[in-house]
Amino acid sequence: MDARDYALWNDLNVWRQKTLVDLGINDPIFGPALILPDLILTRIIDLSHHSKLSDVSALRDLTDWCYADKYGENVLVLVHNHYPPPTVVPAPQSNIQLTNTLP
Repeated sequence: MDARDYALWNDLNVWRQKTLVDLGINDPIFGPALILPDLILTRIIDLSHHSKLSDVSALRDLTDWCYADKYGENVLVLVHNHYPPPTVVPAPQSNIQLTNTLP
């Protein structure tokens, strides 16, 4: 893990703790892992590092996180703060005219 990965880990950890507080949940056994398990948090960081999380459906499909639809947009804001999604460069337009040479 590099510095961006650790910064993202920290932001995701803060987010999941704050989310539990906002929900009024105080679970002494699972803690913040109740909303975002450590395994999925680590998976999100790995996928982010390789620019695989472009949208909520990718997050859901690649992590199987049960709360992806509910909290995915919040998580992706944090992910994209550290790993902006790649921009799509349009293919150059060709000025070549194709003609039908068949009889």
